[in-house]
Amino acid sequence: MCCCRGKIVCYPGEIEGLREQQRLRDEIEDATWGKLRALASEYRLDTALDLA
Repeated sequence: MCCCRGKIVCYPGEIEGLREQQRLRDEIEDATWGKLRALASEYRLDTALDLA
């Protein structure tokens, strides 16, 4: 990535690669969401948290 006077110049596919890295780093996996839903249901919080 090259930065020229405040503007970023990217090669083809670089933005997509950076977005994929961000998604992998920041998003919660489906298995984790399942565990959170089960735990919320166990404590009867699923409807209050809109996880039902």
